[in-house]
Amino acid sequence: MIPRIPALLAVIAVAGLSASALAGGECCERAAKEDAWCGACKHGFFGGVSIHSKKLHDALSGKEIDRAKLECAGCKEAVKEGGSCAKCRVGVIKNRAYPLAAYAVLSGERADMDKIKCEGCRKAAKEGGWCESCAVGYVGGRSFKDRAAYGRAVTSHKVISEAARTKCEVCAVAMLTDGACPACNVTFRDGKAERETAPPE
Repeated sequence: MIPRIPALLAVIAVAGLSASALAGGECCERAAKEDAWCGACKHGFFGGVSIHSKKLHDALSGKEIDRAKLECAGCKEAVKEGGSCAKCRVGVIKNRAYPLAAYAVLSGERADMDKIKCEGCRKAAKEGGWCESCAVGYVGGRSFKDRAAYGRAVTSHKVISEAARTKCEVCAVAMLTDGACPACNVTFRDGKAERETAPPE
């Protein structure tokens, strides 16, 4: 199926996707706009990043929160007021718990190229960057008015991009969740390999 060219170009411009990443057609075009997984093409997107691993995409998509089962005070506060839990290292948006990297990117507002008039903002939205004139930053198809939040989103977007390039699915998910990969003997913290785990017995 051939995608509608104007709509396709808009997705590429805002999300920073290559044309080859959307080769699946309208189904992938829609998935790119929604940070969704395209079941037909077995391919997903998140913040303009092309995701080949379903497990990684599932991790980025977060989990629905069962408030009745919440025990962590930090998580309860995050659900009630919005924000993140430093202890559990998750961020909450609309009753879903996300890894902090995903949360940092999702915290921005979706950028709409049709509504962006400033040339500096249009350039930043297409390539990622900060518009000094408007004091707005863009990353992963989203806009940020707070410079600190923008900085966190940039760092997190790099972690997500690196995870998407990682061949080991367990390592890719661990990079986002501060987990470990026993097979590769590595533990991750904030997207970086912090230390090796004890070798398997």
